[in-house]
Formats: sequence, C-alpha cells, structure tokens
Amino acid sequence: MGGDTLKPDMECSYWPDGIPTWLGGNGHEWLDCCRVHDLSEQTAAAAFELGKCVSSSGHAWIALVMVGGLLIFGPAYLALKRLRKA
Repeated sequence: MGGDTLKPDMECSYWPDGIPTWLGGNGHEWLDCCRVHDLSEQTAAAAFELGKCVSSSGHAWIALVMVGGLLIFGPAYLALKRLRKA
C-alpha cells in the first residue's frame, strides 16, 4: 500500500464469522483473524498476515478475496479517509 498506514479500526470484524452453516460451514471460523487485523496497522504486510490466518481456517478462497480486496481497494480507502479528516 505504498507505505501508507491507517490507524486500527474494526472494519474487518464486520465480516460474517465464517461460512453459514446452511452452506456447509460452522459459522465461527475467522473472526479471530479479523480482530487481530483490525488492531494492527493497515499495511500490505498486515493484509497478507490476515490471509495466512484465514487460509489456516480452511478457507483459502475467502483469504484470497479478503487480501485481494485489501490490496486493490485499500489505497482508495486510505485516500478517502484522509479526505474526510481534511
């Protein structure tokens, strides 16, 4: 993310905690990963750490979605957050 960092927030924790049971999940799979990520500085390294954690819960595909979203949309999110503060 170009060295930019963002103060910790709780936005990852807004994701549902796993795959719903009606889709074959147990509904309690990666919220702990999101909590750790939310309390870290929001950098590309933190995005990859989140991905490793979520992947270790058995859902590599959702880890790719989360990391991809952070890396693609994260810089725009940082810019918008700065504009709101200005």
